[in-house]
Amino acid sequence: MAVGGRAGGGHRRRRVPAGAFPPGLSDLGPIENPLGLPALAPLLEVVNAAARLIVVVLYLAAAGSLLVRLRRSRGWSASSSSGSPTPASC
Repeated sequence: MAVGGRAGGGHRRRRVPAGAFPPGLSDLGPIENPLGLPALAPLLEVVNAAARLIVVVLYLAAAGSLLVRLRRSRGWSASSSSGSPTPASC
């Protein structure tokens, strides 16, 4: 028998009660200035743009790192015509 007393490992869906959230909470829209500091808006826009750029660069670096690890671990080379790794010693 599976953990929790159910065979098959499925999860039961639970419904959120109708009164769980105050009325109109989902109609708020985007929060424009949560800190209430309008003078910092231009600076925060620059910080946000820089952070997005850094995240994109880090994603590309992570993908490149995975490709380098794959190439080194399998002996995979771009010049290989068959695509299969060659053993280090025969």
